[in-house]
Amino acid sequence: MRIVLATACLLAFPLALPAQALCVDGPFSRVYSFGDSLSDNGNQFSMSWYPPDPYWEGRFSNGPVWVEQLAAVLRLEEDGLKNFATGGATTTTVHTAQVQPLVVASGGQLPGDALYLYWAGANDLLTLLSNPTGNPFFIVLNAMNQTSAALNSLAGAGARNIVVANLPDFSKIPRVKALNDPTLIPAIQTLVEFYNGRLASTIALVESQTGLDIIEVDTYSLVQNIHADPRRYAITNVEESVLLPGGGLRRGAEGYLYFDDIHPTFSGHRIVMLSVFAALGLSVEMDSSRDGFDVQDPRGPWGWRSLAYADINCDGRVDWRDQSVLLQMFSR
Repeated sequence: MRIVLATACLLAFPLALPAQALCVDGPFSRVYSFGDSLSDNGNQFSMSWYPPDPYWEGRFSNGPVWVEQLAAVLRLEEDGLKNFATGGATTTTVHTAQVQPLVVASGGQLPGDALYLYWAGANDLLTLLSNPTGNPFFIVLNAMNQTSAALNSLAGAGARNIVVANLPDFSKIPRVKALNDPTLIPAIQTLVEFYNGRLASTIALVESQTGLDIIEVDTYSLVQNIHADPRRYAITNVEESVLLPGGGLRRGAEGYLYFDDIHPTFSGHRIVMLSVFAALGLSVEMDSSRDGFDVQDPRGPWGWRSLAYADINCDGRVDWRDQSVLLQMFSR
């Protein structure tokens, strides 16, 4: 198992990428993504019209989520990202409604040169906020069984490059802080740490069964370190959300970690994307031909047509200011 601490990755891999960089020498033919609203790029919206405005284009954020950003960095074409993540999904639905249907539809033959991203479990634990009488042990046990089954199914069908992210520290999200219950924070931290510990053991077991070397990305430590030193990650506000209770938006969203009371902003997704990119150990070189990662080139995967048509700064307009924000974010 390659356990990659996100903070360690980001120490080795600059948060501020050169504006004409990220020509990636990666062996991935496409990306498959499984999970919940943290990875959903509009799947839930296509079924239920949720989330509505001012969420961006059906994402639970104000711009493209981390899996879309990663696909762009890997220079994949639009159809190179196969994202099955759906808002509200638990580990059970990720296994039964995302992974298994894909395996069956593929005839049990998935491409070995693709990248498989798995990030689930948040909704399993968040049910305890609305139903504190639930049994945390059985919830975690079921989540591990579902996760193990999903990963074994992928491996059995030919998946070789699998990334699994653990759960972030939910005790720090605005939704929990709004409950104003000081006893709840350490309890949630303990629960998430218990979940992540069992997840590490589950991954180790899957590796022993399949012979794979699964990459685990530590988003728990990542969120803790962003809160401890936000400016290091180009974040200025980790306490409030961009989305106001009445549906309005705060300005300057590029400096916020949270878009609503639980989901990250485009900037937060960017930090996750960078940690995953670094965890993959991909090489980076300057793209002198300007045909790769270049937000100044509308033809490129990070150009105006692919990312900067989102209202990144949440000022109510999609204009040159959003492109300017992207330029600043990726050329510091």
